[in-house]
Amino acid sequence: MGHEARIDYLYGMMKGALAPGLLLNTIEDEALDGRTVQIDRRELLNFQSCSYLGLELDPRLQEGAIDAVRRYGTQFSCSRAYGSVTLYREFEEQLSEIFGSPTIAAPTTSLAHLSVLPALVSERDFVVADQQVHASVRVACDFLKAQGIDVGVVRHSRLDKLEQLLERRGPRHRHIWYAIDGVYSMFGDLAPMDRLFELLDRHPNLRLYVDDAHGMSWRGKYGRGHALAKRTIHPQMIMATGFAKSFATGGAAIVCPDAETERRLRLTGSTMVFSGPMLPPCLGAAIASARIHLSPEIAEMQHDLRWRLRFCNDLLEASGLPVASQSDTPIRLVCVGEVVAARELARLAMQDGFFVSIAQLPAVNNRYAGVRFTINRHHTAEDLERIVECLARHYWNVLEKTGAEPAEIRERLDLVMRGVDSID
Repeated sequence: MGHEARIDYLYGMMKGALAPGLLLNTIEDEALDGRTVQIDRRELLNFQSCSYLGLELDPRLQEGAIDAVRRYGTQFSCSRAYGSVTLYREFEEQLSEIFGSPTIAAPTTSLAHLSVLPALVSERDFVVADQQVHASVRVACDFLKAQGIDVGVVRHSRLDKLEQLLERRGPRHRHIWYAIDGVYSMFGDLAPMDRLFELLDRHPNLRLYVDDAHGMSWRGKYGRGHALAKRTIHPQMIMATGFAKSFATGGAAIVCPDAETERRLRLTGSTMVFSGPMLPPCLGAAIASARIHLSPEIAEMQHDLRWRLRFCNDLLEASGLPVASQSDTPIRLVCVGEVVAARELARLAMQDGFFVSIAQLPAVNNRYAGVRFTINRHHTAEDLERIVECLARHYWNVLEKTGAEPAEIRERLDLVMRGVDSID
């Protein structure tokens, strides 16, 4: 399929979700409480937020933003290659303490990818992306392709396939880069970091690139995420993570294995040099969030969220609903297997008072279409009971209309999660 035909097809897919009211909704609240949103003058429980720790309404972050904007204005419009407000220095010192390694603050995770990969990958390298890696990483890989760099894809979390590539193509390349998510944004499963660190130790020319935006804050020491939950960064690894989710401020970080890599990215990463910087109010809030992360309070917040995740998993298991992953992550995807059925289930959930999202192309293959919802510290046990009850009550009727069998859907999920079936 050519580019124009592909875009037209995706446009049609997205338009199909407009009629049930699943896309382009306006949140009408004059003030938010984190737990609910108002759409079309109806109050819905918000199960779309990725602010997993619920820090977005913390008064310390709000005051940090207010203080910074009073002192530095709404923006400091200058390339970071030439100058940065002093807030950057303070924040990056905090980040380096959080991650235990030299760290650069970036405007967004997407711009971080476009800084890192083109600056570190050469024509002598081979880049292989996990099939479920985030779309923002795929964009950076497309840029590499345009520069004549060899880019491939490996089935989801199939480290056996990766090792075969290392053995077959390793001698022909300076480095083989493997691009993954720490926590996969649609299915909510976790990258096998223990096995990946073992591979890094055994293969000197393997390089690991991780987008851990969905793992930030709610997991790991100081909230450093899933990828570095048990250890500091590997010398053959680089990580990007985002602050627009649990960290609750916007912006991103590039975690480097050494000072030389950090300096190289500051001076040659295109979006570090040419893109606009983080805004002062964002930096002020980020410094306040980092203080919380470096305090014992972050572990209490993580524990507070963790019991919700496990409680919801127990509810889902008892309901019999086919869920993409059983990992204790804040992302849950209930698979229906047909896009029309997934839209109907999402519509019924919203009708019953739950703001959920539809999982379909381009986010997931329509064979794994479903309803995705996220869990955060604003939710109560009753909220979780209610959404699982709602989905379970409607699921079987919706499935019956498609003629799909629950066993078939579970088998599909099992195959794709084990990397046997293709997500594309």
